[in-house]
Amino acid sequence: MLGRLKMVHLQYIQDRAKAKVAGWQGRLLTASSRRELVRSVLSSMPIYPLTAIKAPKKFLKECDKIRRRFLWAGDMDLTGGKCKVTWTKVSMPISIRGLGVVDLERFSRAMRLRWLWFSWDDKDRPWKGMELPVDKLDMDLFNTATKVMLGNRKKVSFWSSSWLGGHAPAALYPALYKHSKRKNRTVSDALTDNKWIRDVDYDMTERVIGEFRGYGSSCKELR
Repeated sequence: MLGRLKMVHLQYIQDRAKAKVAGWQGRLLTASSRRELVRSVLSSMPIYPLTAIKAPKKFLKECDKIRRRFLWAGDMDLTGGKCKVTWTKVSMPISIRGLGVVDLERFSRAMRLRWLWFSWDDKDRPWKGMELPVDKLDMDLFNTATKVMLGNRKKVSFWSSSWLGGHAPAALYPALYKHSKRKNRTVSDALTDNKWIRDVDYDMTERVIGEFRGYGSSCKELR
């Protein structure tokens, strides 16, 4: 499974980056030259695999360590006194006085969101129906940033898509969502024979009942 990717699977990228750094003789380069090499070469090396996988955080930290060391110390040992500004400042855009070095964690998340976007189109893509390299935070961010308009209701997630007034029902009714036995139904499937009601019709607490009434009223308007 994609979620079980280990550091050893990505070690070759770090090995290639270290080999690049070793051949550049960084101590002979100016700080601006090292910055350009970090931006154009070291930062680009992991981009291709990051478009298809969710890399371990340790891998991203190791990549940052290689980039940070070369930027501030060339091929010498890095000490705290050599770091001129924080890494957060380094990864900010030049337009807001950063150094324009890409933040790999944020950039990789943005790349993964493209999978969720492409999953909505009607093109016959070979990966459709397979597990996507995204996590819950990716899904939450995508749903927050998008608004879904109902069509035939067969592609819209009953709980996770932002179809209810621009919001995801799971966010509006968290207790009811957590209580539901089935969380992967589409709107079309959930409303057919009121399947979503059967999913929640057991051991309902007072809060769940309150949210059920609110969500139920919205669902009635769709029929």
